[in-house]
Amino acid sequence: MIPVLHEALCNGQRLRLFRPPADGTDFPWHAMDDLHACLGLPAELRRTIMRGIRSQVIVHTVATADGIVTIAPHFMAYGLIEGAIERGHAPAWAEKEYRLSMVVAMKKMTAHLGEAGSLGFAIAAARRQADDDGGAA
Repeated sequence: MIPVLHEALCNGQRLRLFRPPADGTDFPWHAMDDLHACLGLPAELRRTIMRGIRSQVIVHTVATADGIVTIAPHFMAYGLIEGAIERGHAPAWAEKEYRLSMVVAMKKMTAHLGEAGSLGFAIAAARRQADDDGGAA
């Protein structure tokens, strides 16, 4: 079972963030259903997204204290957030709330590294995600 690294509110909805499923430098991952709720996505759109995404290797289904959850990397959230804001599903400030939640989660995840080590970890994670997603990090 994977524990929640950080839980926050985004647009009035619960957002759970987790340590990445693989070792190495990476940003915290988000619970996809939580992010969909934060963005106010309609149920049918949520189902369509999940059907299309679950077959991709990049997302992971994990057991949590709350049940089975599909988690996805940070870079996938940004495209979804931008699209939801652009289409009027979510307010523009939802992106800021997501980003601030990620900052807190990242601090928790890297607290043992000290300030310089945490910054180095974040830079390496950004480089890794830029490589993984074609440069959108």
